[in-house]
Amino acid sequence: MGEFKYLHDEQHYIDRYDLSTIRKCFKVIDMFQDFYKKSLTSEEMKNISKNDNYSDTTKIMYWHLWFIQAQEYKNKKETIKKWMDKDKLKQDKQDYTPVPQGIRCPLCKSSMYFNSSNHLEYSFSRRQELCICLICHTYLSRLTTNYCFANDTSIITSYLEALDIP
Repeated sequence: MGEFKYLHDEQHYIDRYDLSTIRKCFKVIDMFQDFYKKSLTSEEMKNISKNDNYSDTTKIMYWHLWFIQAQEYKNKKETIKKWMDKDKLKQDKQDYTPVPQGIRCPLCKSSMYFNSSNHLEYSFSRRQELCICLICHTYLSRLTTNYCFANDTSIITSYLEALDIP
């Protein structure tokens, strides 16, 4: 159907996961840098030397970073597998769903043609559908939206007939 590729090689997902871990670590570093700057002017910490404050903040930051890295390492294989399984499902739908044939334009009754496809994900139901967009070449300039449907031609036909386009 389309040329779009959802499933990538495993290294793509490993890199994506590693970048996510790095971003989390940067957020922690930023948080501790802000904390350290605020602690220098804090009344509660005025009796602590600057070196001790820096040393203690750094130790706690490194401990926190170590904890994040350990947690991320623990979840890495499972998360990457979940991402790959999800993308494989999308890729299979993309590759094996046939383009509906015999769909007619509600305006001129000529055949509508495949334009593109995309996956719709409904977060409230965790359902995914392949959305197929068809277009009529005769009324291309008059229609402002491509028609987007699930992969059931009866839904497509009834939806197009329900459109009241003058």
